[in-house]
Amino acid sequence: MQEINEGHHEDVIRAFFRFRLVDIGRLVGKVGEAATQAARLTQRDIIEFLPEANRIVLTVLNSAFDYRDYNLQVYGIDLPMITPWSSKPAVIDVVLGLFDATTKAIEAPSSGHRTKSDSEPGTQLPDLAAALFTCIQERLDWLGSPFAMSEPGYQRDREELSKKFGMLRPEVFETLRRNGYANAAFSLAEKYRDFSGLASLCHKDTVYPPESNPNFLRIQAYIERFKDGFTTELYRWYIQHGELRVMFAHDDSHSPHIDKYFAENPSNSISWINDLGKERYSIACATLLKEAGHAGNLDAKHLMLSIGKLAHLAQLHESNTGAADSSLLDAFHDDLDFVSVHEALLQEFRSALDAIRGRQTLDSQIDTIVKATATGLQEKPALKDIFKDLVRGLLQGRALCIEDAVDVMTLKDNDSSLEDFATALHLLARVQNLPEARITSAFRTVWRRVYIHDDWDAIRKTANVSDAELSARFRSTALYNTLCAIITKDHQPAGYETSPDEALVTPTMTEITSRWPGLTQEQVEALVQDYNLECDLLGDLDLNDVFHRVRELAVHDVEW
Repeated sequence: MQEINEGHHEDVIRAFFRFRLVDIGRLVGKVGEAATQAARLTQRDIIEFLPEANRIVLTVLNSAFDYRDYNLQVYGIDLPMITPWSSKPAVIDVVLGLFDATTKAIEAPSSGHRTKSDSEPGTQLPDLAAALFTCIQERLDWLGSPFAMSEPGYQRDREELSKKFGMLRPEVFETLRRNGYANAAFSLAEKYRDFSGLASLCHKDTVYPPESNPNFLRIQAYIERFKDGFTTELYRWYIQHGELRVMFAHDDSHSPHIDKYFAENPSNSISWINDLGKERYSIACATLLKEAGHAGNLDAKHLMLSIGKLAHLAQLHESNTGAADSSLLDAFHDDLDFVSVHEALLQEFRSALDAIRGRQTLDSQIDTIVKATATGLQEKPALKDIFKDLVRGLLQGRALCIEDAVDVMTLKDNDSSLEDFATALHLLARVQNLPEARITSAFRTVWRRVYIHDDWDAIRKTANVSDAELSARFRSTALYNTLCAIITKDHQPAGYETSPDEALVTPTMTEITSRWPGLTQEQVEALVQDYNLECDLLGDLDLNDVFHRVRELAVHDVEW
């Protein structure tokens, strides 16, 4: 009353209710401050003043809410209330402050002022939570009404309060549950149709198997009562918390809800499990093939491809058709072959570690592998760094893209694995999701490395060498072995066979930055230098005549 110059009244309390009732919202906003000041002046703990402060605020607010509910129809009042005092920001803040203070009081470590949740102020928590939610919802209703449009910043205020309410609800629910008021938390979540909150509250104890969950019957009741509104948040909770086993362990009553969830919330990485369970093998195998193409983990990729192939075969068996979809089977076979390429590379690299005793860090393992299997990269530091990063990914279980796998297979030493050059070409021939310029550049790079793999100067020293011995030398080259592997292939896209002159064309800076967008300008320039070094090595060899001779030999040997 002093603040509004009404302190001269002898009975300020009656004077307030007679003359200044309009300021009751401001009065409620002072309760928390008054409790804090009383504790400071008396040098006593604020816990001693909390019960009375809570009672004052709850009595005032609940009286107002009850009176309105009872008399809305009597006075013909249409909701929402226009700028109601009971949901002013200051009132919301004081209720929230009292809720937080009460929570701290009952959860504080043992001390002389330790209170219990089954006595005041602990028993006031549910009522404080209910009043807090009522105040916030009342203000949201007001801010969402056409009448609030004249208020400056009403839309921003509504968005901020709605966001705050969304973050606050799960905290309040958990506080109530943690302090023995789980039923109050459930009631609030039900009243405000907070289905995500209900899903979370239902899974605070045993989760799996679902029948062992103490809230199992409650979950079934919510499904019957709220239907898809609840099941959507229930299944979202399972997915977010890695509890798919619970999701698919429920009985058949969940089946239509799960189908609807995935229809409205596509999640191919999970929905295939549901499709397999419903024997929708065709959908499942198509989904698995697509998801495997995006899988970053090699084991996950392998598993999805294997299950997808089995699903396709199950579909054929179910439909009693002997003819398989060759394109789909070929896609699974090709992708499984690509997984096998990873496994072969891993086996080769790990064999380089067999002679090392003791435990090594990942970086030490990579250095050992590079020294043992990629001796040709010592003069190509930028390509060496790329190779090391790809080896790191393999050792960490990462699934490489085809471009990366091609680089690994062609940058490593292939003295005992000449077939890897042809495998690299076969992989590139399957690529469909890259710009044509990148694919052409990759073909040229593979062939450039095929050509510079062997010591052509030594091979072409023909003094006192018979034709048979020279042919034997040609047959030992990467060029001959690669040509033998590809010349009979039906599908030969542009670049699948590239002459020495064409292989002299190196990737442009644009192509390099397109493939490795995170590289700095210096790193891009370093790669250009390494590619140019490969180009210079090839140019010095002058292999045009040799190429044709070796190709003729390969054609002859393959045909005969």
